Amino acid sequence: MSSSFLPAKKNFQVARGSTFRYLFEWKDELNGETKPHNLEPYAATCTLHGVNALEDIVLTTENEGIKFGGLSKEPTNGLIELYIKDSQVEEITFTRATYTLFVIELLPPEDKLSLLSGSFTISSPS
Repeated sequence: MSSSFLPAKKNFQVARGSTFRYLFEWKDELNGETKPHNLEPYAATCTLHGVNALEDIVLTTENEGIKFGGLSKEPTNGLIELYIKDSQVEEITFTRATYTLFVIELLPPEDKLSLLSGSFTISSPS
């Protein structure tokens, strides 16, 4: 599959010490019909580049910061979840970051597609 499109823009805000979860569905439209994109032949990565931070936060399908399939864990349903545990959010040293979520085909042509990008802000709980 080869595709060229701009990522959707989505800005996130999370309170320090709370769990961050964002779930969305990747859909394809073909001949006027919409269906979930099969994520079986993909991996994903998302790096939060903190402003003035010493290190970035990296979410991947390997470290479970990105999960395919939602609760059913069925990657054919097109669901993608970004996930950061509350203890990990507590340890983040920056207050603002930029990010881009990439999915990478595991089979040729091994395209790397950007799906989401935007800002990620950590705020103090109120």
